[in-house]
Amino acid sequence: MQKLSAEKERELDNDLSPLLYVKIGTQCWMPKNLNVNRFRNGDLIPEALTFDEWKSGGPHFCFYNFNHCNGRIYGKLYNRAAVIDPRELAPEGWHIPDNKEWLKLIDYLGGPDEAGGKLKENKATHWASPNLDADDSSHFKALPGGWLCSENLFQYMHTYGFWWSKDLYDQNHEEHKYPAFLTLSFESDKADFSFMKFDCGLSVRCIRDLHHQN
Repeated sequence: MQKLSAEKERELDNDLSPLLYVKIGTQCWMPKNLNVNRFRNGDLIPEALTFDEWKSGGPHFCFYNFNHCNGRIYGKLYNRAAVIDPRELAPEGWHIPDNKEWLKLIDYLGGPDEAGGKLKENKATHWASPNLDADDSSHFKALPGGWLCSENLFQYMHTYGFWWSKDLYDQNHEEHKYPAFLTLSFESDKADFSFMKFDCGLSVRCIRDLHHQN
């Protein structure tokens, strides 16, 4: 059998037109993390293969530990510049959720103190033990894809998942506003919605545009 090139394998990992969704309340969500390598208009998103490339400026994605095999399960990690790029990271018919959409999801699932358990995949295959109160009753199947932090470290695969919001965190009372994101943990059933002071690499989960929702 002919061995595929790394470039071809990365193309096969790419999913530009996901058709499936999971309905939670009135919202329709992708059932997995985003794994695209092109913007909606077809432009390639630069892949960072080193920490220097990650910090070189502009939109980038990377795979956890720079290993594209991780993308098949956990999707890609994107920086903030890719999330807010006007060429649109989300495929046609989808968008990156804003703060209100994330908070609506959390509220529908019982609020921040218990929504995490309903969002997390309940299998021990990907989440580390104890994966507290994970029942995936929402069918969101949140996975612990970890992050690439500002200190040039990949951390928390199997223990934490982090997902970008399109917005800045509007409950931050500091002078400067910072990008918002959702955190789920293996040792908690909480859904922690907070802000990020640094440009880290986080997962993305898309929600369907309102006019595409049933």
